[in-house]
Parts: sequence; C-alpha cells; structure tokens
Amino acid sequence: MDDREASCKKQEITRIDLEEVSQDCIMVNKFFKGWKEGQALNPDKAEIIEGKRLLDVLYDLKTHNGYALSMITTKRWKLLKGEITRIDFIKDGVWTVKKYPYGWTARTEPLTTEVKGAEFDFDQALAYLHSKGWVTVRWDGGGRAWKYRKAPVRTKEEILSLREKSNASHFTDGRRAYDLAYYF
Repeated sequence: MDDREASCKKQEITRIDLEEVSQDCIMVNKFFKGWKEGQALNPDKAEIIEGKRLLDVLYDLKTHNGYALSMITTKRWKLLKGEITRIDFIKDGVWTVKKYPYGWTARTEPLTTEVKGAEFDFDQALAYLHSKGWVTVRWDGGGRAWKYRKAPVRTKEEILSLREKSNASHFTDGRRAYDLAYYF
C-alpha cells in the first residue's frame, strides 16, 4: 500500500456522487471532508461498481453507512454526511428534530430525525444555536436554523404548490405572511 492509499483510508468521506451509466454499472466519486460547495469538484477517489443496481447501492450507503440521500435525477444521486449545517424543529404533538449535513439541497433527506420527549425546550435550543452564530427563524409550531446562511429548503415547484394552496385559502393560520422558501 502506498502513502496515498494509506492517507485515503484515514480520511472521512463526507460526499459520494453516484451516477448510473448503464443497467448494472455505477460511477462513484468520493470526496473527503473539506470539499467546498460550488467549487469545481475533482473527486478524491473514483471507482466503478459493476453488477449492482443503483437502488441497492443507495440502500446500503444509507442504511449501513449513515449517508443522507439527495436525488439530482433518477440516475444521479449525491450522498452526504458530516458537519450539520441545518436543523429543523417541527411540533406535531411532539417535537421532531431533523438534522442536515453540509451540502444539503431542497431534495436532501435528513441525516438524522429525532423525536424529542416532553423535556425538550425548543426556545432554549433555538436560542443556543442563535448564540453560536446560526441564522434562526421561528413560526407557530416550529423553527429552523442554518449554520452559515439562510438557504431555501424547498424546490421551486414545492414553493409554487404551497403558494397556490395559500392563495386558495387553505392556510387560515397566518402562513401567508411567511416566505415559503424558508418557513414550515
């Protein structure tokens, strides 16, 4: 084993891009911790998986390796784990806390989802994150925090659908005053 291979084994992989290039052939690009969103990405490690279906590989990486899935197209996926940069707090009887890793998009599933007990203090949690420099928003029944900057949590299509529902008076609780890209 050469020095590069030894170094690769020690690095934490926090992003994997998968692309199905044919029925049983998947191109895999792996990125070590420290990659930056928006940069031209050259993978730290690239490989081809043959003889497996894309859905099976996605299932294994999510279930056994703890990656959050983010669909780009049906044949291209981005898998993420590592530093948490977005946290959603939703109250629907009980508090649910969803955490998203660096690189998330509107189509990324949460890395973790936790149902909190009666002792959970939402106000304290949001205040703590705000004191650490996170951007925070709140609404009746929930809130959200971003580590670096506020970014839309929905796709354009989802925002337009919610806006249609709002305009059709489905929302009678004051939601019309919120920017649907960031709230709820």
